[in-house]
Amino acid sequence: MVAEVVSHFLPKLIEIHNYSPANATPQKMQNWFLLNRKVFKKLRFELSEDILRGISNCKPGVIEGVLAMLRTRMERVVWETQQKVDRQAAENERPEADQNSFIPLLLLEEKEQEILAKDETIQILNAKIKRMEHLLHLKDIRIEDLQARLEVSRPTGKR
Repeated sequence: MVAEVVSHFLPKLIEIHNYSPANATPQKMQNWFLLNRKVFKKLRFELSEDILRGISNCKPGVIEGVLAMLRTRMERVVWETQQKVDRQAAENERPEADQNSFIPLLLLEEKEQEILAKDETIQILNAKIKRMEHLLHLKDIRIEDLQARLEVSRPTGKR
């Protein structure tokens, strides 16, 4: 499904026929390793083997972080592609004397890329916070359960 999502937004980046539907872990692993090597590398992020194994084995919480990173990277590529198209169109329209304004444009683009990188970090950290809050909630439930059991098993002192 991830390959299909990438194909929808960045069709030139992926050959969807290389990914077969899979329920078996070995085939899932093969698909993820191929996706990592062929597509994620072009998006300038690669996943570790541990993360790929976690996804293939349906380890809770792993895919959420990967999807957040993937979304950010894809948005960045789409944005950069649009900027390149806009820049080429603007260069074709402006006179030669205006070419000196290119340096501030580079600074602007650099700052925008820094912002995107920081937004990506924020999204990852927010996903981690959400996961930690969920784990904390589960721990609270477990504590309440254990306290209730303790109260039931505690002697009342009356005979």
